[in-house]
Amino acid sequence: MSIIAKTVFIGLSGGVDSAVSALLLKKQYQEVIGVFMECWDETLNNDFYGHKKINNNKSGCSSFQDFQQAKKIANSLGIKLIKKNLIEAYWNKVFLPMIQSFKKGLTPNPDIWCNRFIKFGLLHDFCKQINPNSLFATGHYAKINMIENQPLLSIPKDTNKDQTYFLANVKKEQFQNVIFPLADLKKITVRNIARENNWEVADKKDSTGICFIGERHFSDFLKNYLPVKKGLIKDWKTKQTISEHDGVWFYTIGQRSGLNLGGLKQRHFVVAKDIETNELFVSCDKEELLKTTILLDQFNWLYTPKQLPSQVLVRIRHAQKPEIAKLKLLSDNKLEITFKNPVISVASGQFGVLYTLDQICLGAGLI
Repeated sequence: MSIIAKTVFIGLSGGVDSAVSALLLKKQYQEVIGVFMECWDETLNNDFYGHKKINNNKSGCSSFQDFQQAKKIANSLGIKLIKKNLIEAYWNKVFLPMIQSFKKGLTPNPDIWCNRFIKFGLLHDFCKQINPNSLFATGHYAKINMIENQPLLSIPKDTNKDQTYFLANVKKEQFQNVIFPLADLKKITVRNIARENNWEVADKKDSTGICFIGERHFSDFLKNYLPVKKGLIKDWKTKQTISEHDGVWFYTIGQRSGLNLGGLKQRHFVVAKDIETNELFVSCDKEELLKTTILLDQFNWLYTPKQLPSQVLVRIRHAQKPEIAKLKLLSDNKLEITFKNPVISVASGQFGVLYTLDQICLGAGLI
C-alpha cells in the first residue's frame, strides 16, 4: 500500500464479516474507526409492501437493528463508531436509477452501483475528509494485489464467497488506499473467530436482497414504486396468449416463479420482454435462454494489460462459476464477449465482469 497509515476506517454493517475485519485491523493499526452507513428509511422512502417479517422496531432487514449490532461490536473492540446519513444520496444515485432501469425493461444491479457511488464513493470520501492519510476497509471477500504500484482487484481465498462481482464497477482510483482484511480467510474461519469473541453475530445469516434495503418479496416491494399494468403472457414460439401479468418490469429473463401459469403441464421461463407492448414471452424450452455472444457497454477498466488476453473468465451474475470466453474490443469501453460454452439467462441491465485466467479482475460492463 502506497500510504503509510496509522488510522484505518472500517465500514461496520452489523454483520459478522465487518465485525471480524475490525478485530483484525485492531491488531495491526494504531487507530481503527468504525463507520456505519444509514442508507434506507422505510417511512421516508414509502416502503410499505413486500416485507417478509415484522419485528418490534422495523420490518425486514432493519437499519436500526444493524446499527445496534454495530455499536455492540465497536464497544467490545473499544473503537469509535460514526454514523453517516446517506439516505438521500442512496435514493438519488442508486434507488431511483434502479427504478428507471426497471421501467425500461432492464434488470439492474443496485448493489454494484451502491459500491461505486455510495460505499467506495461518498463514504470513502467522508473518511478521507476526516483523515486524508487514512486507509479504508470493508468486510468484502475480495483481494487487492499490488502490481507495478497499482492496486488490482483479485479473487479472494474463499471463492465460494467471492464478492468481486459487486466491486468490479468501482473506479480503479477508489481502490488506491483500500484493504480487505478477509482476503485470505474462509467464511467458516471468520465465523469461528466471532464465536471465540462471544459475538452474537457469529451465526447471523448472510445478508440477501437489495443492498441496505434487505430481503423482500421483490415484486411486491417494487409495487411501492412501479404501477401494476396488466399485460399478456404469450408463448415464445406460437405467440398464443396463455395468461396475463402485472407489468413486464416485475419480471426478469429466466424467471420461472410467480408467472401464474399453474394450468400448464411443463414449467415455463421468461425468455423475452416487450416494454412497448407490455408483453411477456415464455417458453418451456431452456434452449431459448442460451446465448453464446453478449455485448458489454460502458466498460469500467480496472486493469489494462499491455496486450489483451486471448481468453478471459466472465461472470454475468454473482455466485456464478466464471465462464471461459474470448473478448473483442469494439471501442475503448465496448466489448464483444464470445463464450466457449453457451450461458443461460442473460439479462440486459446486469453486469458482465471479466477476469484474467490468473484471477485478476479486468473490470465490468453493462450487458
